[in-house]
Amino acid sequence: MKKPLFILIILIITSMLSSCFWVTMPITEKSGTSIPLERIYQPSYFGIAQNKNETTVSFYRDIGFMGGGCAHYLYIGDVKIFEIWQGEKVTIHIPSGNYLFQIKMWGKSLEKLGMKLCKQVTVSKEVTLKSGEHEAYRISLSSKSKGFGFRKIKK
Repeated sequence: MKKPLFILIILIITSMLSSCFWVTMPITEKSGTSIPLERIYQPSYFGIAQNKNETTVSFYRDIGFMGGGCAHYLYIGDVKIFEIWQGEKVTIHIPSGNYLFQIKMWGKSLEKLGMKLCKQVTVSKEVTLKSGEHEAYRISLSSKSKGFGFRKIKK
């Protein structure tokens, strides 16, 4: 009797761990690391807000197995602003107004094997930013939720 019960417990634990393995986990302001300077493509969006007509916007990229090897690029309109990897955070400052934020995801090709690590996917979000506010967005990729995307979070 002990052996079948032990096997059942191991199967349950393995099943629980494997389902969690695919889910990404959010990071926080304290747990995230800042993106390196070489992945900032528009330096004018970074630093300290220059005037009170600007809005501060933070982005937090989840950690986890799903999409871990995929680059995520943030565009405002058609302008590439930065590249962010899992566990990283970034804050930008832009004038208030209406914008189209786009996150484009793709990974490196395994040329010799003819494989790609990541699908090429783009999601977008229209936002209206108000002067002096601070907005925050979570960038996530999960098989358990709504898939790849970003959503506004409370700051």
